[in-house]
Amino acid sequence: MLDEKLKGLKISTLDDEFAEKIESSNKKYESVIQDEINRLHKYADRPIQRLFYYNRLSPVDILHEEQEYINTNSYNGKNIYEWNLDGYTEKQIYNLVHRMCTYSTISKAAGNNDFNIANMIVAGFTSQLKGWWDNYLTPLNKEEILRTVKQENNQIVENAVYTLMIIILEHFTGRFSDSSENL
Repeated sequence: MLDEKLKGLKISTLDDEFAEKIESSNKKYESVIQDEINRLHKYADRPIQRLFYYNRLSPVDILHEEQEYINTNSYNGKNIYEWNLDGYTEKQIYNLVHRMCTYSTISKAAGNNDFNIANMIVAGFTSQLKGWWDNYLTPLNKEEILRTVKQENNQIVENAVYTLMIIILEHFTGRFSDSSENL
């Protein structure tokens, strides 16, 4: 039926043998194309950190490395990033928590809620942070952190990310905070 309509238009269809030949030649390159995509995708999920000169350590007595305001990070609100604080000084831990805060803001703008953002941050924990989350905190502690809410203008607002960041700071830097403090 379709052939009859196409004959009136003076359009010819592809020969089945020719179509099979094209499909078989495309299958040869399918794995090569997929390999290239996977190779490029490996770099797309990592945050980009730019430092325009080499790190130079400061004198040993103060252990204050080069200024970090030159470092910039790029985050996408849909991906999970690695969070690691092994060997970090207190200042570097504060910077890491600040980057988590930046990530949460971007994720919120991408349409994620606080509970999901906190879970995405926790999924990226490695080394000491992962050990702390898996072994130090009880399941009840984890649930309390992830389900934290606050009342703001007579509305209940999720507060999981902020609570997670405060608890990380309290545990790893010894900082004590009351509920009225901001990061």
